[in-house]
Parts: sequence; structure tokens; C-alpha cells
Amino acid sequence: MDIDFKQITRDEVEKIIDKYIAFREEEDEKWEYEDAKMRIEQLVFVLGSYCIMMIKNDEIIGFALGFFKQFDTVKIYYLEEILIGKKFRNHGYGTMFLKKMEQDLKSSGCNKITLLTTHSDEHRRFYERLGFIDNDFLRPLKKDI
Repeated sequence: MDIDFKQITRDEVEKIIDKYIAFREEEDEKWEYEDAKMRIEQLVFVLGSYCIMMIKNDEIIGFALGFFKQFDTVKIYYLEEILIGKKFRNHGYGTMFLKKMEQDLKSSGCNKITLLTTHSDEHRRFYERLGFIDNDFLRPLKKDI
């Protein structure tokens, strides 16, 4: 497999918006261009951003968007999104991507990775297989207003 990883910078935002929308449409989500642009910019432009794309034969096959938060003795990476194009799923790319990210994050001094996932059994099994467990440190809460 000829795979490259490239950090997403301000210059790449415009390049990935259409790909983001296409990946989301594969999940039956409808994203407008401006909404997708805002979502990506929120994560790429934030202090502590670490956003990376996975490229095979000059084609973006996936990307991850997230950022670091520093606490007293803990540096946590918040993985906000990881997307792999549907035709590339179930071929080991997601696993390869997360393992690569884990190495990079660890070498930057990161202690933990945290993420939110849907209640889908498929997603839960994927993350558990890679060592993710229920978070006993933080608990998500919500309030509809």
C-alpha cells in the first residue's frame, strides 16, 4: 500500500471541503458547502489543532480532525472526526490511520485520546478493537434548548 499522511493546514481547507461533503453523503448526511467549510475551519484553525489526511495514489481516502487540550499533567487529544471513504472501508485503512495517529500523538507528549462515537455496534467494535474503552474521566451531557 502506497499511503501518505499529510497535515491539513489552512491551505488545504478548500481542497477537502468537497471530499468532506462526499464522505458525509455516503452516510446519508446532507452538508451544505458553507456548513462543511465552517466545521473544518473550526477544527483546523483552533489552537492546538492536529488534523491529518490519508492519501493513496494522490487521492484523499480519509482524514481526521481534532485538537489538543492541555490540563495540569495530562495532554488530551480530542478526535472530533475520522472519516474514511466508503470504498476504502474494511481494508485496514481506518486501523492503519488510527495507529499512525497514535504514534504521532504519543511522540508529541499526548497522554490520552478521547472521542465521541455513535451508538452503532459497528463503530463501537472498531474502536474497542483498537483499545478504546468507556471514558471514566469525562461523561458527555447535553441539554436541548
